[in-house]
Amino acid sequence: MPYQFLLSGIGNTTEEGVVVAWFKREGSAVQEGEPLLEVQVAKASYEVPAPVSGRLHRIVAPRDTIVKEGQLLALLLLPGEEPQKE
Repeated sequence: MPYQFLLSGIGNTTEEGVVVAWFKREGSAVQEGEPLLEVQVAKASYEVPAPVSGRLHRIVAPRDTIVKEGQLLALLLLPGEEPQKE
């Protein structure tokens, strides 16, 4: 079952932001803590780190998508995990 990567920690007063860029492509390996995407909130942007190590399986919120706290950003496959056939 892929890990659900949710947006968190965008601030107490900010409810939404915009995905500015993804630093990895689908299928790329990711390491926990490395910057995975950039989100613009109000007048600032910040890098969102990968919450776990694994592989970026599917980007659910592509560039220029408006995202809210708790929204699904991407699905990550944990080490040794294979994608389920759809």
